[in-house]
Amino acid sequence: MHRIAVMVGLLALTVRAVAADPTRMMEIRSLAEVRTLDALPREVNELLGRSKSGLDGIADRGKPFNTTDVVDSRLPMRRLIVAGSSLSFVLVAYEHGGRGYSIHATAFELQRSGWTEIGKWTLTKNPYTLRELVNTIFPSRNSRLAQRRIQVAATQPVRRDGPLRAENITDEEVREIQAAMSSLFPGAIVNIGGVVTGCPCEEGGGCTDQVWVVAYRPERSRGLQLSRISGHWIVGPQQQWWLDYERLEGAYRKISDRKALQDYLAEQDKLYERYPSCGNPQR
Repeated sequence: MHRIAVMVGLLALTVRAVAADPTRMMEIRSLAEVRTLDALPREVNELLGRSKSGLDGIADRGKPFNTTDVVDSRLPMRRLIVAGSSLSFVLVAYEHGGRGYSIHATAFELQRSGWTEIGKWTLTKNPYTLRELVNTIFPSRNSRLAQRRIQVAATQPVRRDGPLRAENITDEEVREIQAAMSSLFPGAIVNIGGVVTGCPCEEGGGCTDQVWVVAYRPERSRGLQLSRISGHWIVGPQQQWWLDYERLEGAYRKISDRKALQDYLAEQDKLYERYPSCGNPQR
């Protein structure tokens, strides 16, 4: 019993170690689904035991293998279910027959010394597709962040043409807008569009109006959306998030090594985690 508990604990540590490495998470997202051992690297096939005959081998998808405890020594005990492959990462799910039929997954990474096994899992269900396999091994964080990325991609601020606010913009508001823009684009000529009523829920309950403002500079003109929150014109939570996103992308535009890539992906995940949600805008 103690040995089983230790094995379960080591398995959990392996899952966390692989999932916590942002470089590997990027490699996992780039996997292409394959359904035959022929599509996997030769060295990975060797590690899986494909060249071995009898019980120690592995059968290709749909081929005969020992599914029960009635064993035929001429057939392998394992059979491919589905796999994912990229230039430097392979994830394989397979059946293991015998008295205790089970389903397993193994991960391989291309390192300086060649392909190396870096993780093994016992699965509770048959993953019929690569997506099911990835979501089974790395369930919550990976799928949650992927869903968050899809949601955020559709929220980039754009110019709104209506509904226009009944009251025209005041001189005091113009000065406030110019002050907000000058802190971002010193010396720029500011063009202020029409004020529209209503705000996305990400801006919070204190937001009443928005306006599209363009800062003209010789090298580049830039449009931003300002929000009137609690009676003052400021860069709202949603627009601020996109400014932070642009700064992050600019800082890591040239990634030269693995450490820089890890730092970039970790910071990107943090940024997506703090995207302002409806009812809880963040600044």
